[in-house]
Amino acid sequence: MAPSTNSEALTRARAVLHAFQRLPNYVGWGLDIAKLLSVSSATVSPGPPTMTFTLPITHSLCQSLGQLHGGATATIFDICMSIALCLIQGPGFWENNWGVSRTLNVTYLGAVKQGCTVQVECEIVGYGRRMAHLRAVMRAVEEEKEGQGKAEGHEGGGKLGKILAACEHGKVAMDPKSVEVSDKVYREKTKGMKSKL
Repeated sequence: MAPSTNSEALTRARAVLHAFQRLPNYVGWGLDIAKLLSVSSATVSPGPPTMTFTLPITHSLCQSLGQLHGGATATIFDICMSIALCLIQGPGFWENNWGVSRTLNVTYLGAVKQGCTVQVECEIVGYGRRMAHLRAVMRAVEEEKEGQGKAEGHEGGGKLGKILAACEHGKVAMDPKSVEVSDKVYREKTKGMKSKL
């Protein structure tokens, strides 16, 4: 069942990230990034479900100019927004998976420098049984100066800087039951049709 309170949402978000960081026998793409992530906040009300992550920008994520690599930026968004889907998961609904990417559009607005910390703010804009649309922004977390409050949703010190990258992400559910039903419908609708290829 999807979390119904913000406290439940945060607990679930941290548990899902923790489980991903410790997947047995998985050493594939993105695991090094996932191990650097931490969940700062997660909400299910009021408004759309949201989740916020923090991440230190390490040397391994940067290109030769000492800035976050564009491919790493896209992967960070992909992982964060995929994990955010745990806020809508329930029995028979986006169950046990984060779906697959249908679209991932990243706009790079500024350099993300090695050694800084960023905050990734994700929002589930809309979702249904088979598809979801999410958006996110990446901001620098600037060092806190005397007299300034800490960044909202950020556990460490510092204030949020300008938006450095933005992303829109379309996802498709891969629940075995949903896929089975969709495949059956597709086979029925295309029965007797010949390919034009």
